[in-house]
Amino acid sequence: MAHKKRTSLLRRRVSRPKVYSDDHPIKENWGIRVIRRMFFLLFFVVFSGVCLLKLQSLSAESARLDESITALEQQLLDEKERQLDEKTMQEYYQSDEYKEQLAREKFNLIKPGERLYVFGE
Repeated sequence: MAHKKRTSLLRRRVSRPKVYSDDHPIKENWGIRVIRRMFFLLFFVVFSGVCLLKLQSLSAESARLDESITALEQQLLDEKERQLDEKTMQEYYQSDEYKEQLAREKFNLIKPGERLYVFGE
C-alpha cells in the first residue's frame, strides 16, 4: 500500500505574489483597473440605494392598501348586515301578524267577537 502524505490546512503552500517590471502591461494599466473598480463600487452603492428607496415606497403602499382592504371588508360586513335587516323586515311586512297590526292601527278594524273601546282625550 502506498502511503499518502497528509498535509494539514496550515501547511498548504502559499503562492508568492508575482513581481512585475515597471514596463509590464499589468503595471501600466493599474490606474484604469482602480477606476473601473471604483466605478463598479459606485454603481453598486447607487443601485443599492435605489432598491432601498423603492422598497420603502412599496412598503408604504402595502400598508396603505392593507388599510384600504380592512375598510372595504368592514364596509362589506355592514352591507351584508343591512341586507339581512332588510330581508327580515320584508318577511315581517309580508307576514299575517303585520297585516293584522296594520289593519287594527290604521283602519280601526277588529276581529269578529272583539270589542273596540275608544277613549276621548
